[in-house]
Amino acid sequence: MIPGASKTAILACLNALLNKHTKTYCWPTLETIKQNLAKYHSINIEIRTISKHLQELRDFGYLKSFTRYGRKSDGTFFNKPSNRQLTRKAFTKLTSLGVRVKRFLWDWINKRILPARPQDQQIESPQYDLDQRSGFGRIEFPFLDKIAQPVTS
Repeated sequence: MIPGASKTAILACLNALLNKHTKTYCWPTLETIKQNLAKYHSINIEIRTISKHLQELRDFGYLKSFTRYGRKSDGTFFNKPSNRQLTRKAFTKLTSLGVRVKRFLWDWINKRILPARPQDQQIESPQYDLDQRSGFGRIEFPFLDKIAQPVTS
């Protein structure tokens, strides 16, 4: 399947979001995709049509999608926008149409090199002493010393 104008525009919108946020995935809502299509591509289509196009792009291997869920404070689950990731096939199609693909995405899709995180987003895991994680320090049980002593008669 060769995607039509609106499907290609959806791929271009997702590519722009990936470029903007320097990530290999994005999770725009259908409403956001609709607004971007209208603003940047002058395509006005309904959300239902966008959902159908996304499903067809997934079915034909241009897009991967991962469902996300959230949990409310009362314990119930709700759906979040799905993570969407363009495939090599999508990037190849976009570059053949003249859409610019950033270097980090091209390296990721072809060489599986993940983009480097900016220094302010890098998280170092703290080194904890297991006895100090609870905040109480080393826990001692002096009565166990008395129990463990052998009984002499």
